[in-house]
Amino acid sequence: ELARGGGAARAKVDHGQASVEDVTGGAAIEASYGAIRLDRVGGTAELTVRHGSVEGRGLAQGARVRAAGGDVTLDGFSGPADVELERGNARLTPRAKLSAPLSVDVRHGEAELALPDGSGAAVQAESNRGEVRADVPGLGAADPRGRGHRLTGQVGGGGIAVTLRADGDVRISPRPASA
Repeated sequence: ELARGGGAARAKVDHGQASVEDVTGGAAIEASYGAIRLDRVGGTAELTVRHGSVEGRGLAQGARVRAAGGDVTLDGFSGPADVELERGNARLTPRAKLSAPLSVDVRHGEAELALPDGSGAAVQAESNRGEVRADVPGLGAADPRGRGHRLTGQVGGGGIAVTLRADGDVRISPRPASA
């Protein structure tokens, strides 16, 4: 466990949990057979986990996540998010309106985005075997394509690229923006 550190954090953990909090720089964490937990990271988070989950809160410069065998939850983040997940569900809740691209690709699981009000986004959402549901004004209904569904549209005049793909359901819901 790395806590309250200045600068950046780097760790590799096998068969255990990696926790980082209150670092001013970025975090580069690799883990297997355990979880990665991050709280209040000032730089970019580069995370890789096999057979485990990722939970990130307050990531100031976004995250790049490669995970398998567990859920990925990013809450209150800013900056770009790039998530590739196999066998799990991804839930993303940006802190404020989007300021950088967001990409989520989930194989054998679901993807969920709570889109902050005021975000200008060009959205592409696709489900191979589930449903695509968007309760955000400006996004049209999903277009059935065989067994899966697809949705494309713009919110707030477009702008930031948002791509969500999953084998299971894809959900986009509105969320009041924070300061």
